[in-house]
Amino acid sequence: MPERSQKKIIVINGSPKKDKSFTMTVTNAFVKGIEQEGGVAELINISDLDITPCRGCLSCWGRTAGECVIKGDDIPMLREKLKAADRIVISFPLFFFGMPGMLKVAVDRLLGMLETYRGMMPSPDADLASRMRYARDGQGIAVISSCGFSESAAVFEPLREQLELILGRGNYTAIFCPELKALIDTGKGRKLPAYLAKVETAGVTFGKEGKLDEATMAELSKPPFMPETYRILTENFWKEQEKREGSDTE
Repeated sequence: MPERSQKKIIVINGSPKKDKSFTMTVTNAFVKGIEQEGGVAELINISDLDITPCRGCLSCWGRTAGECVIKGDDIPMLREKLKAADRIVISFPLFFFGMPGMLKVAVDRLLGMLETYRGMMPSPDADLASRMRYARDGQGIAVISSCGFSESAAVFEPLREQLELILGRGNYTAIFCPELKALIDTGKGRKLPAYLAKVETAGVTFGKEGKLDEATMAELSKPPFMPETYRILTENFWKEQEKREGSDTE
């Protein structure tokens, strides 16, 4: 039998907590599935990189189209790795209804990876007017994000809108994980292992096809607890936090 080609897999961890990120619990399961289709993932922690904020000069859409005029930091390296990757997984928590600030700073510096906007109208099947400058056939992009809120559809909507403007509708796979910390904290039962097994299986599919179908994404993005159960878990969590804060000040 012919050997499977080794895929280039890049995992971008946008959490300031690095390997302590709850989101990475899901991401690691997903990447484990991807690796079964060939390749070993390379992890990049955004918080480890030297990134200068974007100046808003738009030279990457004009005089130096496709290239940022800021040199000497880690964005050129990151851009080249993203261009060469067969599978890209972007992992981060949703703290305040969007991606963490350090990740957004990096994304701003990657504007030149979109073709220059020249007044084009978005196409009927995509929300973006600018196409990817370095698009590769078959390259798969997955975004995995978690939060402590109970309803993923409403809470993640601003992020989804932003991703579709950047990447285009249908051009990325999204796994949005509400209530994840509570799921991990109560993970001695069957809920967490069962969920991570589903995520790993989805990773195999993503590794093979570079995407997931809508039904799978919806299944993986369901809240794991009933509303009243989660309300009680949340109340207990904050009561415990208040006790800890009180003891810290005594």
